[in-house]
Amino acid sequence: MERSIGLKYVTLLMAICLSSVGIYFTDSVLMNIIYFCVLPIIAVVLVRGDLAHPYTWYSIVYTLYAIGYPVTYLFESTYDIYIYTKSLMLVQIIALSIILVIVGPTRISFHKNVFKLAFEKRNKTLFYVVLILVSMSVLEVIFKGYSHKVQIYEQGSPIVQIGFRVILLLMIIYAINQTITFIKNEKFNNKELFAFILITFGIFYYSGERDLFLRGLIVILFLYYIFSAKQKINLLTIIMGISSLLLIPLMAKFKYFGLTGNVSKSDGNFLLSLFNSEFASASKNLQIILLSEYNSYFGGQSYIWGIIRGLNLDSIFTAPSIMSWYNSTFFEENRAGQGFSILAEGYLNNGYSGIVFIAVSIGLIMKLLYRTSKINVYFFVYYLSAIPIFMYSLRADLANLLTPLIGQNLLFLVLLLIFNSLSREFKIITKRKNKSKQVIVLEKVGKCGES
Repeated sequence: MERSIGLKYVTLLMAICLSSVGIYFTDSVLMNIIYFCVLPIIAVVLVRGDLAHPYTWYSIVYTLYAIGYPVTYLFESTYDIYIYTKSLMLVQIIALSIILVIVGPTRISFHKNVFKLAFEKRNKTLFYVVLILVSMSVLEVIFKGYSHKVQIYEQGSPIVQIGFRVILLLMIIYAINQTITFIKNEKFNNKELFAFILITFGIFYYSGERDLFLRGLIVILFLYYIFSAKQKINLLTIIMGISSLLLIPLMAKFKYFGLTGNVSKSDGNFLLSLFNSEFASASKNLQIILLSEYNSYFGGQSYIWGIIRGLNLDSIFTAPSIMSWYNSTFFEENRAGQGFSILAEGYLNNGYSGIVFIAVSIGLIMKLLYRTSKINVYFFVYYLSAIPIFMYSLRADLANLLTPLIGQNLLFLVLLLIFNSLSREFKIITKRKNKSKQVIVLEKVGKCGES
């Protein structure tokens, strides 16, 4: 086993060298893209295409974001910036290499006996309670006639404010319930599956929040792959994965259709539409920063801001958004949707060493969550719910990684654990009281019989 892992590390290091050296010694954009893709392909092969392993899901998504801008530049379909430097691909391949080396190629097989079952009835009841709350918020959005999602958050009633925040709680409860249901019955609960898809699609359609719908689809895909497909790539897994990718440009086109009835214009080329609608932003933003004079501009300050926001302490301590700073500094006023790059945040703080710091941090967090995911249902769902967060954070900042990981998902899981523990204690106490009452009644009946 140790020898096998050692050989995999050697293969990984060879792939890192090939990709890095190939990019360094070639000036062709196309060849830079090809050499870059060598490393993620080898990484996927090393874990036999196990979708549950970060080598597969993270490498694939990271690569799409990394080559997004170079692809659009190659086809002369970029905007805002028309310059490409191979330093962009070099820093991205180095960052990915660091993450892969830290995470390691060791695989986890998720089996029935790995998980300790939680209290299913309590979570199922809570699922429908939260579902009703989220449904009420969607209904208000439908009938109030909002025209933009910013307006929803600023002018929405307390029900909307709460409903749009507890959707993540609903996602966690859904994943826990479906995991437990499959472990017990070897099948999923189709009613909960349908309700979950319907409500997350409703939020996207009537608010433009496509991130929540995509997160839900990713959770559904991974639950199916791990349990129904038994961690083997089959035809349905491939169809679900490809369909999720195809939905990205389609959702960008119909993002505000439910709010305004308008459809966004898109490029006639599907490949370019896919990259321009989502994947070009992170590498484009990183290229802009690498060409700017803002090397080490923040000196590590934004890391502290990210931790403050991740712990939900930004109401007490000042914690500006580096993503907002970037958009206001480099783009016209009131122009939204440009995203950012978590690697660019590292560069803005400490130059190239900052990029290394970000990569090491991501690698350590990812490794911890993956390795602990086999402990029980809660650790498993925490890792599962973190997958779309790691994906999205590539085009965001450190705060957008830590806030949902700590301030939302971890908080919700801790609250669920407390809720389930209290429910169990209440059940035990109730049973004891009932037994005591039965004993008292029996004693009284016995005394009456004696008299």
